[in-house]
Amino acid sequence: MSHLPRPTRPTPTRCGGGAEGAGGSGTLVEPGGFGTDWSGPSAAHATPIDAYQPARDALAAFADGTKYGDPNAAATALLEVVDAEQPPLRVLFGAAPTHLVRQVYGERLRTLADRERVSVAAGGD
Repeated sequence: MSHLPRPTRPTPTRCGGGAEGAGGSGTLVEPGGFGTDWSGPSAAHATPIDAYQPARDALAAFADGTKYGDPNAAATALLEVVDAEQPPLRVLFGAAPTHLVRQVYGERLRTLADRERVSVAAGGD
């Protein structure tokens, strides 16, 4: 017989759980990109390695035309979340992550629906 702890089933919680009973809660802010100086003149850059140039080019093409969020608008949105009577567990900041999450979750739901029979059968039902 093993003396290792028995694995527990993961359950959805709000930031680890337990905070609600003490009158607290938490929200996970999932931001997109914001118009800051993060990669500008204040950034320190390593010497580029030629082998990675295709990856840098692909990233630049992906980001070309991207509209980055306004940090001031994000601050206002954050205060709205903080002041909410029932703050959400998660909130997306920016149009890009909002669209991306809808796309990704839509694909996941379609995949689950396509394999529902197998999923249910795996439980012996």
